Amino acid sequence: MNQHYVIELAGQSPDSWRSAVQNAINEASKSFDNIDEVEITNLKAKVRNGDLVGYSANMKISYS
Repeated sequence: MNQHYVIELAGQSPDSWRSAVQNAINEASKSFDNIDEVEITNLKAKVRNGDLVGYSANMKISYS
C-alpha cells in the first residue's frame, strides 16, 4: 500500500492563478517525487490602480 503525503505551499505569478499553481508545483517537484494531486485552498490577487498585477494561490500538494 502506497502512503500519501501532503504539503502546503503558496505559489505566485504576475500572469495568472494557473501560473501561480504551476510555479509552486515546479518548485515542489525539485524536492518531492510522484506529485499526483493539488487542492487549491485560497486564491488572491494584487490590485494596483484598478488593474490585477499579481496572483497567488495557496494549495495542498499530495505526493507518494
